[in-house]
Amino acid sequence: HRCEGQIGVSANRMALAKARELCATGRRELDEGKYADGERHYRRALLEYEKLSRPQPVEKASTHHQLGFCLMKQDKTDEAIKCLQDALSIYRTVTPKDDVNMAITLHELGRSLTEQGRLEDAFQHLQESLNIRRTFTPGDKAGIATTLHELGRSLTEQGRLEDAFQHLQES
Repeated sequence: HRCEGQIGVSANRMALAKARELCATGRRELDEGKYADGERHYRRALLEYEKLSRPQPVEKASTHHQLGFCLMKQDKTDEAIKCLQDALSIYRTVTPKDDVNMAITLHELGRSLTEQGRLEDAFQHLQESLNIRRTFTPGDKAGIATTLHELGRSLTEQGRLEDAFQHLQES
């Protein structure tokens, strides 16, 4: 029985190492603008994470987020939104409410929803992202400004020009 346990631990380590390797490759490809290749590697990484006997939820959430980003870059908005929602669901379960990764995912989800014309949902996600950033990472001026800008864009799309102007001016 001890040997079986060691084989299980070894298989788990191999799957985790493979998932991390695939994510690193996906990240390089994303950085190089090779979004379809990045998508392929992130999808394979998620399959490796599924093999783990002890899940790595934060890594899995990050992989969903990065996959969503690759999909957005390829104009696969529906799939991207699903991946970002999956990432957000995991983050909400396993990270504190002030987690910067949750704020980033909320931002990307809001941006994606704006692209899709789901403006009220977009606004809610962007506002939550901004609240997290302002409350828990006030020194992240670039992140706050980016989310303010995206909120302004969403409000402009809604025809709420005065509110949009205020957010854009603050950004």
